Amino acid sequence: MKGQRSAWKLPYISPYFLSYSFFKSKKFFTHKRNSCIAPHFLDKRMAVHSGNKWKSYLIRTNKMVGKKLGEFSMTKLFGSAIAQSMALKQKRKKEDKKKKKK
Repeated sequence: MKGQRSAWKLPYISPYFLSYSFFKSKKFFTHKRNSCIAPHFLDKRMAVHSGNKWKSYLIRTNKMVGKKLGEFSMTKLFGSAIAQSMALKQKRKKEDKKKKKK
């Protein structure tokens, strides 16, 4: 795997995720996209900041354990998604102009 951490270092987990307040809450918000998902994260709802929005998801399977939090919240739009968002913005502008005229 590309960019894998050395085995002797162990996976990086932010100290916040090991705190008492983390274990009490069912949902939490974080900017720590580089932290690995540990087994004690199972059945917790996370909201990870992608730089623009908060992306919320539930960690429910063991397949997610060992991956990074940032892998589940994309930061870039690709091709057709950009075109769709631009078309939507233009459509909203036209609707706003029509509302202002009325």
